[in-house]
Amino acid sequence: MLTNRWSVLALLFVVRIAMGFQFQAVPAMAPLFLNDFAVSVAELGLLIGLYHAPGIAFALPGGALGRFLGDRRTVLLGLALMTTGGLVTAFGETWNL
Repeated sequence: MLTNRWSVLALLFVVRIAMGFQFQAVPAMAPLFLNDFAVSVAELGLLIGLYHAPGIAFALPGGALGRFLGDRRTVLLGLALMTTGGLVTAFGETWNL
């Protein structure tokens, strides 16, 4: 466990940058998505909404999960899911994926 407050601050800084990057990656790539996948702006908006939906659905149960599994496991699980979602988006060859 990180006990040095500066290490914790650095870790939080890196995680917040990664989250901000992922939140802005799809809108920034919108023109490429529209051309390469031949999708509409509405479908692109749906993709962005689906990315945010788990945050809405798991906000309260996530706190209970954190209490049950512990903070470290819950954060690592969330980081793993976020990384998996980013990789699926990056390497997906079809719009449906």
